[in-house]
This record gives sequence, structure tokens and C-alpha cells, in this order.
Amino acid sequence: MGVRAAGLRAFTAVGVLVALYVAVALPFVVVALAIGMMVRGFDLFSSGEAVIVAELVIALVALVLELAGPRRLPAGIAVTPRDQPRLWALVRATARELQVPEPDGIVLTGGTVVGLRAVRRPGITLHKHLVLGSAVPTCLTEPQLRAVVASALGGLRRRRPPLPDQLALHGLDMVAGLAEAARARGAGGLADAAQRFSARYEEICAPVLELQERTADRFAAGVYGTDAIADGLDALRRVRVAWGWYRRGYLNAGLATGVLPLDPLGDFKALLADPVRAAALDELADDEPPRTLVTRAERLRARPLPGTVALRGGAQGLALGLDDPRRVVSHLHAYLLATDDDGIAGSGAFEMLDGMTSLDREAFLRQVSGYRAAYRASRLAPAARRAGAELPVTLGGVVALLVEGQGAKLAREHAEGGTAETGPDSPVVSALTALLGCAWVDAGRARWDLTWSGHDRVTSYDGAPLDLAGLAARAIAGPEGGRELRSALADAGVSLYHEARMPASFHAASERETAVGHR
Repeated sequence: MGVRAAGLRAFTAVGVLVALYVAVALPFVVVALAIGMMVRGFDLFSSGEAVIVAELVIALVALVLELAGPRRLPAGIAVTPRDQPRLWALVRATARELQVPEPDGIVLTGGTVVGLRAVRRPGITLHKHLVLGSAVPTCLTEPQLRAVVASALGGLRRRRPPLPDQLALHGLDMVAGLAEAARARGAGGLADAAQRFSARYEEICAPVLELQERTADRFAAGVYGTDAIADGLDALRRVRVAWGWYRRGYLNAGLATGVLPLDPLGDFKALLADPVRAAALDELADDEPPRTLVTRAERLRARPLPGTVALRGGAQGLALGLDDPRRVVSHLHAYLLATDDDGIAGSGAFEMLDGMTSLDREAFLRQVSGYRAAYRASRLAPAARRAGAELPVTLGGVVALLVEGQGAKLAREHAEGGTAETGPDSPVVSALTALLGCAWVDAGRARWDLTWSGHDRVTSYDGAPLDLAGLAARAIAGPEGGRELRSALADAGVSLYHEARMPASFHAASERETAVGHR
């Protein structure tokens, strides 16, 4: 039943593709028939020539769409064997052992994408390119990289899919290409319609895509063995989850505050090397939604294959890396920051980078930590005002509420109708901890802890951690904790006039926000 359903959906996808040709060609058909009727009169319809004219126009439109439609390569740089000799040697050796043609090119882009992309440029011949997110060769060991590249190159195997599947996949590629082209040109409503049609077409073709993906994985597993390919997919999954964490927690915060990391790949490797963060990322990787790398690895292990070629590679614990990484990062810097996890740049993606400042790792972490903490702290201002604090809402006003035993009320107002939690891990304690961190740093009594833990903690200038979270939790719990907090602020010389405000905004190419001047 599964194969029959996949075949039915494939034929449905072909029908949708033909409907697309007809819909796009319809205005041209009307014009052609109008011209024909002016020349031949109503004989055009009675003789059946109208049908021939309509078919010819639709065929010409389909030909134009086929020549112009397939999607372009993702934003990135094409590297030659001279640019990246080790990477090219690995890909060529893998293709030789799989007995498939080597790709026509390799494109390095942002994110963690690994896959083949067919382009019809120049001319009408299809060229297959291996698209690699630059974080993949930077973070995977050589055997792991061989495994995921082998799975991608499985699409070049000599055995081709059935004709309906080929048409469905080709139609998907063409429709996605038209949607990308319309979005890149800022076509407005047309771009939105093309994007919705592309998403619907991909949903229809999902069983065909899964079948091709599964076939490519098993083809690679038949050469290198199930365990090798599945382990490579597991490693890619961990890197992909980590890159998503890095993008959401650090890159996006940097883009919002107007600063960029000087070496994104180096910072990402440092994040992966952090033991606390690595354990948390492993837990996140286990919670991925279905139809991902988890499912692919599980399908392979369910039907193991022994393999015929030993997966060779360098040291198991060392990544292959990129040749001349400083030069590569200098070229890839914008693509690492402005593209999504699949290496796709949306409309106006690169405009946001205009006028931003690049900072080294330490300065970047301090800026991002201050920005995120200021955002969390700003949530306390409206909650404290509703709880009875006077305007402007300052740290002293919040502390006064806590000394009066209003911690539970502050928690209820902060929850805005939700559960008023007051425990050590509650949102109100987190917000108060962020406010205290901003106040301590603003007073010059502490600095942000430079870790990749995702928590914006502060330390003294001699490196000793400050237990601001404990102070905040006790202050929320009761008046005694509030008085303890007030004494700690006085002893540290932290001003009670520090305001719990949103980070200030400034305008450059577009509106951005910064943690600087959050007082």
C-alpha cells in the first residue's frame, strides 16, 4: 500500500505540474487565440486549429519554465580543487568508492546543509553540485564527513528512479526555483503565491522525496556499512542542533544588537567544546521532530547492511577542517550570518549586515549577554508597575516591593495571568536575576561570564561567580530575602536608580537594538 500511495502521489504531483504550465500559459493562449481569430475568423475553432495553437503555446511556456525554472545554487562560494584540496580529495575518493560520478562542483555555504543541487547553467545540461554548510567539514571527523557525503552522493547512483518519480522531483525543483526567483526579486503577492504553491507541491511529493532519500542512504550503507552511515547521520544531527542553538542564542542576538562575531566558525567550535553545553545539546538532539536525521538513522539500523568497503579516514577525534580557514571565513562571513540553516538567503538578508561592527569572541559574548539580560530584565518594569511601584520603575522600586513582601504579587503580574511561580527556576526569578546582573555590570562591580552555557551569569573581576540567582530567589520568597538583597546592593555599591528598561534602539540600514545604554 505504501508503494501504491507513493506512486499515486507522484502522478498527482505530475498533474499539478501540468496544471501549473496551463495556468501560467493561459493569458498567452487567450492572446494567441484572439490573434488567430482575427486572421482566420471562427474557422479557427471549427477546424480544430485552436486546440493546436493552445497546445503549442502551452508547450512553449513549459519549455521556457523548464529552462529558467530550476532553482539556483544557495548563497555561498564555489571552491575548486585548488582552493580546498583536502575536501575535494575526500569527495572524489568517496565517489570513486561508491562508483558514482563525482559532482561538478562544491559550494560552501552557511548552516549545516549537506546535499546535491542540480542547476542548468550555462546551457541546458544539468550540473550536479555538492552543497556543504561550512560548519560540517569544520566540526565532523573525516570518517563522519565521508559518511554524510556518501549519503548525499547516493543520489548520483546509476540506477534511476521511475519516470513518474523523476517528473515529480524535477517539478519540485522547478517550482521551488520559481518561488526563490520571485522572492529574490521582491515580487510581492506573486512571490507569496509561488511560495505557497511550492510548499503545497513539496507536501504532495513528500513520499517521493522520502523514498529517494531512503534509497540514497541504503546505497551508501551497502558500500560502507549501516553503522558507519548511521553514525555519520547522528553526528550531523548533533552539529545541526548545535548550529540552531548558536544561531538562535548568539547570531540572532548579535544581529539585533548591531554586532557580528569576527570568527563565527571558531566561536561555534568553542561552543561545541564546552562540556556543559555539549550535554544539553545532546538532550536537545533527541527531541528533534520526525522525518529528520533521527528517522533516517533508525531506518538504516532497522535493516542493517554489512558494507563492502572499510570507511577510511584520519584521526577519529579530529575534524577534517578547511584549508586556509581565515581566508574561507573572510569570504563566507556574510553567508554564515545571513543565510538560514539550509544556506538559503531570503529577501534583504544581506542588507541587515550593513553598518554592523565585528567583534572578537570576548567582546561579542559580553555584548550578547548584556543584550539578552537587558531584555529579560525589562519584563520586570511593567509587572512591578502593576504591583505598585512608582514611575520610573527602578531597581530600588523593585527591591521596595520585595521588602514589603510583595514577591508573590510581582510573580503574578509578571506571569500576566499565567501560573505565578516563585521557585528558584521561575520566570520572575530569572528576570530579577537578569536585572541584578545588568545593575552589577553597569556599576562596574562585575562582568559577564564568558561561557556558551546560554545563561547570562556575572562574575567578579577576579573571576569568582556571584550568586545573584540565589539572592533573587530569596528576595522573591519573602521580606527577609528582600532586606538581604538591599544590604547586598549597598555593600557592593550598586545604584538603586538602575532602571529595568528595554535596550535602546538605533537606526542604521534598518532598526536595531543594543544593550549599550540600557540604564
